Amino acid sequence: LHERAKVGDSFLIRGGFGDFHYDQGWDGPVALIAGGIGITPLMSMLRYVDEARLNAEVVLLYSAHTPSELLFYEQLQDLAARNARVRCVFTVTHPQGETWDGRVGRIDLDLLREHIPAQDSLCYLCGPSALQDDLSALLTSLGVEPSRIKLERWW
Repeated sequence: LHERAKVGDSFLIRGGFGDFHYDQGWDGPVALIAGGIGITPLMSMLRYVDEARLNAEVVLLYSAHTPSELLFYEQLQDLAARNARVRCVFTVTHPQGETWDGRVGRIDLDLLREHIPAQDSLCYLCGPSALQDDLSALLTSLGVEPSRIKLERWW
């Protein structure tokens, strides 16, 4: 596409496919867990929760390599500041000289224990496959039912 498309060409685009979306029928706590650009679909979910004024208690755990790679950072802080039912927790793995006074490290068992609202949370994970595999196992070890762990994988 990048090598052959020209101005004026037209395309038929289909999609999206899959079932990674906010469950409107869920009335329990929700955990959104993102790594890197995996924040994108979770940001849509957060916007929906906020704009629809849902009573859902939502926590976002979001990890990126560097502070400047935390997409939507200011928007997320603003959303959490105006919506008491939304909490955002940020961590970076490599501050690399950037100004950062937040948590450093990966999302790990301690962070999950501290911030996942309850074992009966509905958990959405989006990010690199290794992150999803590791965090799914950790969530399960904390007592979250595998059926309550929703993954968005891209290849």
